[in-house]
Amino acid sequence: MSRIRLMLGAGLVAALAVNACSDGDEEILGTGGSSGSASGGSAGTTSGGSAGSTSGGTAGTTSGGSAGTGASGGSAAMGGGGSGGSAGSTSGCAGPTDATKSSLCLSFDPEEMDLGTDPDIDGMGNLVVRIYDTATPTGTTTPLAQMMVPSSSGEESINSLPTLNFDDLPASVYIQALFFDNPLAANVLATRGIPLWGMWIGGQSFGAGIDPTGMMQIPLNELKLTAGEAREFTLSMKALRRLYVAVTRDPTLTAFDTASPFDGPVTWASFGTEKSISAAPQYFGVGALECSTVPAASPTVMPAIVPGFVIGAGDHYISARVLDYGPAMGLLVHGAAISKDLAAVGNEVPEANKVVFAAKDYAKTHAVMLNSIVDTGAGPQASFMCPAGGSGGMGGSGGSSSGGSSSGGTGGSGGSSSGGSSSGGSSSGGSSSGGSSGSAGSAGSSGSGGSGGSGGSGGTN
Repeated sequence: MSRIRLMLGAGLVAALAVNACSDGDEEILGTGGSSGSASGGSAGTTSGGSAGSTSGGTAGTTSGGSAGTGASGGSAAMGGGGSGGSAGSTSGCAGPTDATKSSLCLSFDPEEMDLGTDPDIDGMGNLVVRIYDTATPTGTTTPLAQMMVPSSSGEESINSLPTLNFDDLPASVYIQALFFDNPLAANVLATRGIPLWGMWIGGQSFGAGIDPTGMMQIPLNELKLTAGEAREFTLSMKALRRLYVAVTRDPTLTAFDTASPFDGPVTWASFGTEKSISAAPQYFGVGALECSTVPAASPTVMPAIVPGFVIGAGDHYISARVLDYGPAMGLLVHGAAISKDLAAVGNEVPEANKVVFAAKDYAKTHAVMLNSIVDTGAGPQASFMCPAGGSGGMGGSGGSSSGGSSSGGTGGSGGSSSGGSSSGGSSSGGSSSGGSSGSAGSAGSSGSGGSGGSGGSGGTN
């Protein structure tokens, strides 16, 4: 049993309320033919319908039998001619067993990516699909139906997801589909309720951006069904593309918090194609380190590597900051060191901070330098220092649980200037049925928050 499957079984869904992205598109990418009407001929058998005569043929069957050509001239997708009888089914999609309910044949259209070789960006993982009767499920909402792919052990490719068949559904349903390429994403989502790179999400629209404080609570899209009929539906799935932002600071910058300068939560956000930092921006990506020290830019010093994700191809203007006085709400927080265009009037993201994701780009790294201190006039604040242990970044995850030796992923970034182990960097190793876990990332180096070590190789089944 894979690590993802164990986490899902332990209650991952209690942390979820997510869905698909379509960048403003409707949730419908393609629809199948309608089922035969109640006035059509009698339904075909599972062995295939026989061709109809001019007096009304037998309806098409679930295995694709020929439709009758009789009285109403029905096609295979609509059911044959003749009077009376139950509705036919869509071609290849079985009709509902209960004539008062609906059935659904669900296919997937994931955003195509250039996959990597690391286990967290190789396109191999687990799909979980849940169907609800509400657009806003909570941790206590029981789904109408649910399926996992693969249904037992192992992993499936994002590019070869099967069509899933659901029965006994009402007239309106809300689909939630999550594919976990990065196994750590399942853990983070289950324990902290936030998404992570290395996922595909289906069922909700992100065309207007995301809410970084409640992304997983965006309502699910409604899908209409018809009683007594089957429907074929293709669900688009949006990739959460990995972006590592390497953050440094201008060596000439002077922090307000002189006791513990440039030490605190380090975050970045993508405003998409928008350069201005407004009071109410649209977000198209986020990343964070819970606490780290941002070093002065130098060829010999490791920057603070801040992991995160962006949604969608094209331009992403990245604004980064370190909250020198500690955690705080808002964008332009007093005392924060930020990256801005010093030549611009107002607060704008420098052109050098633009990251361009091609249509299939799945993972990138980009450098950002902090060059300005936010001064709201609030005056001196209490000094803030990261805990001695520091908080590491999100480490990579181990290999597949389907057997064979599986290498652990790379550990997270090291802690604060006082060193400390990279708490985000432990990387699970081989399979849950016998592989040994990868080793944790090594401690951060003093002053710069070094990179965590690589995880150990997992054992074999």
